Amino acid sequence: MKKFIFSLAAFAAMATACQVEDINETATPAGETFTITADIAATKTSLTVGEDGYKVDWEADDALSVVAKYADGSYAGYEFTKGEGNTFSGEVNNAANIEEVYVLYPYDSYQKSINEQYGTLNGYIGIGEKLSQSGVDNTEHIDGNLYGYSTVTEGTAKVDMKHATTLFEIILTNNSGADMEIANISLSDSKGSKLTGKFYINPVSGELQAAGSAISSASLATVNATLENGVTRKFYITTAPFELAADENITINVTASDGATASVVKTIPDAEHGKFVAGTVNHINVTLDEVQEAEKIEPGEYLIAAKTTNGYWSVMTSTTGSNYFEAENVQTVTVPVSEIQCSDFYNVAYVDSYVWTISEVEGGYAIHNSNGYIMIEDSNAKYSDTSVALRIEKNDDGTYYIKQSVNSNRSLNYNYNSGSSRFKPYNISDSQYPAPVLIPWEENTAPSIIVIGDASKTVNYVEESVTFEYTTNNIDGEISITKTSDPDNIISSFSSNNGVISVILIPNTEVKEKEAVITLSYTGTESVVLTIRQDAAPAADAKYYVRITESQSDWSGQYLIVNEEKSVVLNGSLEKIDAAGNYVEVSIIDNAILSTSEIDGLSFTIDPITDGYSVKSASGYYIYNVLSGEPKNALKSSKTDTGLNTISLNSDGSCNITSGSTNLQFYIQGDASRFRYYKTSQEPIHLYKLQQN
Repeated sequence: MKKFIFSLAAFAAMATACQVEDINETATPAGETFTITADIAATKTSLTVGEDGYKVDWEADDALSVVAKYADGSYAGYEFTKGEGNTFSGEVNNAANIEEVYVLYPYDSYQKSINEQYGTLNGYIGIGEKLSQSGVDNTEHIDGNLYGYSTVTEGTAKVDMKHATTLFEIILTNNSGADMEIANISLSDSKGSKLTGKFYINPVSGELQAAGSAISSASLATVNATLENGVTRKFYITTAPFELAADENITINVTASDGATASVVKTIPDAEHGKFVAGTVNHINVTLDEVQEAEKIEPGEYLIAAKTTNGYWSVMTSTTGSNYFEAENVQTVTVPVSEIQCSDFYNVAYVDSYVWTISEVEGGYAIHNSNGYIMIEDSNAKYSDTSVALRIEKNDDGTYYIKQSVNSNRSLNYNYNSGSSRFKPYNISDSQYPAPVLIPWEENTAPSIIVIGDASKTVNYVEESVTFEYTTNNIDGEISITKTSDPDNIISSFSSNNGVISVILIPNTEVKEKEAVITLSYTGTESVVLTIRQDAAPAADAKYYVRITESQSDWSGQYLIVNEEKSVVLNGSLEKIDAAGNYVEVSIIDNAILSTSEIDGLSFTIDPITDGYSVKSASGYYIYNVLSGEPKNALKSSKTDTGLNTISLNSDGSCNITSGSTNLQFYIQGDASRFRYYKTSQEPIHLYKLQQN
């Protein structure tokens, strides 16, 4: 392989510093720039402060990610290491055919292509993920991204490296009346701009695109940051560029090591002052006049539980796995997080075995039961024989972060996005891992009848039975079960056995919905009502989507894309089809689905095109996976590009809708379940075609 040498051309000075309200009231001059030594071309945001402003230098161990584009349109990624002065070199294949180079700093082994390395946008490269920074009143911790692009001439490229990030200098003054040990400083804005996390960059234009894990705050974990009363220190945070309008604002939150907090809001005076451009230094004066003490957790017994987006609650048990605590799904409860009580859970006596004791210890709180103390180590949670100090921080939504330190980015959150539900230290910025709620434990001694699951159920018109489950609390005797309403006589009979009520139904033959009510009661307790709703029978001229059982010479037509395992269809009414939960539950009777306006809105139209078929949603989007190149697990959609699918029938009656070398299938994984094209085997699909009368 040949050496391929880069010379980094001189980089222009930093742009004029932006200001917010009382920015730069101290001696730092307006318009301050990053300066470079004569032989250092690019500005790396590892900075030292001097009389001439911010001086930047390449360090001996610096390396660049270089993505080379070849004449045939292919890409390859390389690591280039620093040589003399501002030159970097790396060994590449077929250097003579490299036409363009895309350069990123710092080096990341994942940078291989600017097409779809991360399954996202053409022309973009992922620039890694960073959710927090750590340091004190110096600039050594700052690690802003740089990028560059150049065409290649005779095996050499000169690249102007530019900033992808903007820098904030937080000038922090403590006027609270007491010394503070600063543990964390965070920055956010009223617009909710994505400031840190995972981003993609177009190396030619410098445009950033936030990925799903990007978050709307930037956090600095400080080290040995004592701030005496009356003293001012400087702290530095990098963020993605963003822009605010007049009267929008930036919020600076400061957290002390003892959990005390202070918050200062800076309002943007005009649009010009709200432009926080890549490559600028922005000075913000923050004075701490009032500090709020951390909310104390009352020592006592608690349940640790979490509520998921689909409404059910899960309780952390005393049982551990290798690095987590197991979870027990309790019940679908509609009570808000702020109002939940132990008595809202149906299996109160059983939950009793999952009670945790919280006690105050030096440095925080200890959480334990008879098995030991909870210990959190980065991504692991387990028992310790001795007391372990944890941080417990209450969030605005009533949930809590349970962490090993005030600066930790991980909390003992709940993973509901998996078949293995568990409580484990997860990244606190990831919304798919709900933070837990601490529920004071109080044994429910009042007699009550509690329905397990739904107290109201809807059945299809041919259904012949339905069941309900219930339990009792502090009731010594038989409860009364009566049919209290059944105007259309849909209940043939009902019986109760060990907490299960079995209802035998008379199928509905009329084109109208029917309803019946059963009541559970006991003297001195509140009665419980069970409601049965029965769908109307279809009209004589009703249309159906019928399961395809034979291979078709022409697959044209209107279809439902069905997974029979879960009785769900791909939701063709969506504007964003590739999404978790992109399905709707349906009723399948005798391999047919009744056509209604709602059902028709979920359908897809299949039409012949060259070499295959297009598949178009009712919302007007063609679905496919890849137009060219190596396929990945994905589902693409477009209103203009038809994509290309081939369709075939398997021997078991399932169907293949194939794009590239991937098949449209159903992925079953809790709240992450979805229809998508997959390279590997998932749950199969069936095609149900609309039959015309």
